[in-house]
Amino acid sequence: MQVMLAKPSKLSSDEYTLSDSQHNELDPGLLRKLIRQADLTVEAFNSL
Repeated sequence: MQVMLAKPSKLSSDEYTLSDSQHNELDPGLLRKLIRQADLTVEAFNSL
């Protein structure tokens, strides 16, 4: 199953879109990369 997430960009009027396969686990490096791309810190992500 494919998951599509979208977030407005802070730098332009564009929207940032992320596509990822839905798995039971993500590699920690991939998860950190996705968190960075969403302009979040690990702490902010964990508080969601």
